[in-house]
Amino acid sequence: KVHYPAEFLASMMTSDCLKTEKLIAYISEADRLGVKVIPPDVNKGKYAFGVDEQGDIIYGFAAIKGIGEPLVNRLAEERSKHGPYRDLFDFVSRVGKDFITKGMLEALIKAGALDSIGPGRGIMMASIPTAMQYAIQKENDQASGQFDLFSASTESASPHYAEVRDWSEKTRLFYEKNLLGLYLSGHPINAYRSELVHYCGGLTFKNMQPGTPAHPRPVVFAGVVTSIVSKLSKKGDGSKFYVITLDDSTSTFEIALFSRFAKRFEDIVAEREKHNKAKRGRGIKQEAEGQNAPLILVVSALLSEGEDGLIKSRVQDLSSLEALRIRNAKSLTLCFSEKIFIDNAEKIENMLASNRISRDELAARKRNAENPQDIGEGCSLKLTIGNKKMDLIGNYVFIPSDELIDGIREMSGQDSVKVGYSS
Repeated sequence: KVHYPAEFLASMMTSDCLKTEKLIAYISEADRLGVKVIPPDVNKGKYAFGVDEQGDIIYGFAAIKGIGEPLVNRLAEERSKHGPYRDLFDFVSRVGKDFITKGMLEALIKAGALDSIGPGRGIMMASIPTAMQYAIQKENDQASGQFDLFSASTESASPHYAEVRDWSEKTRLFYEKNLLGLYLSGHPINAYRSELVHYCGGLTFKNMQPGTPAHPRPVVFAGVVTSIVSKLSKKGDGSKFYVITLDDSTSTFEIALFSRFAKRFEDIVAEREKHNKAKRGRGIKQEAEGQNAPLILVVSALLSEGEDGLIKSRVQDLSSLEALRIRNAKSLTLCFSEKIFIDNAEKIENMLASNRISRDELAARKRNAENPQDIGEGCSLKLTIGNKKMDLIGNYVFIPSDELIDGIREMSGQDSVKVGYSS
């Protein structure tokens, strides 16, 4: 590990390739040691994790669900004999229909293994039928003795990719996490970092420093909920407590929620499910099954490091980022290209209408609320369409919900929504 850190970590990754938590720990350790981990790539990878000439770790296909060793050996052998793959169609036709199924190809695309040779994962997914048919046709032509008259001097023309909209970053990451068990090409929290600075400053799991048991350090941190484990309390009263794993892209961190914070977490999850059901009731479909805005928790806690070297946290407060935004945000700025705005005008209007509330109704909600401060004041709204800027002014405000913000970002990109916290 000291003299050959990349080789050591690659060996450990291969041994534990199906143990996601260990893989995440190895990747984090590689980052700490300055060793780069190259994502899956059909033009570089083999079945096991390896190390290239630059000392980078090459991701092994053994860690991708649904990919068998015969396929990987075939693609590596073909690549070694005839050079790198040019595009999706070249890849499928050279590997051959006897070695790759539609499901295997989908897994490779979703895991990002064809990113280096294709236009985008969503576009390649839509082009799979064409690619499979192209491979069959080439095999039939070769079997019957037919060939391209120009094949001796130039490569025959590949088919065209499907003309569809590529996946959003959220959809790409959703499938990537499903296949790999972790995020490699990005992280869902990235779209919310500018907001989280308002609550956490620059604190991350990687750089937060604990105090001592006698003098714990107060901190505020945030992360995407990636695991929820419920357990029965030892009190014998049937009450539950939760162990929650949070991921902020720099590392993961576990918190335990007891008593009132366990109840608050249950309320957060229940409220989130209520909103998701309401969306489905309005006919809002997700691009991927079960896909919604990430659940981000903002946690105030006291941190201490015990004699065993483990960091322990004692939660002092807990909220979802969405609830904090609704309570504290003052303005929203939505940015569109002219084409996206024109093509999606009705959809945008429906999103805004679903999250618009009159000032009179907002005041009534506050009067009737058990905790009026949780209602917030609503947000003013500014639109940027191409080079044009406009303020929407009237006797109404907008609720900065995950549904609105996530929906606009799905349509117009990660940088299309800006949340303002100052008046």
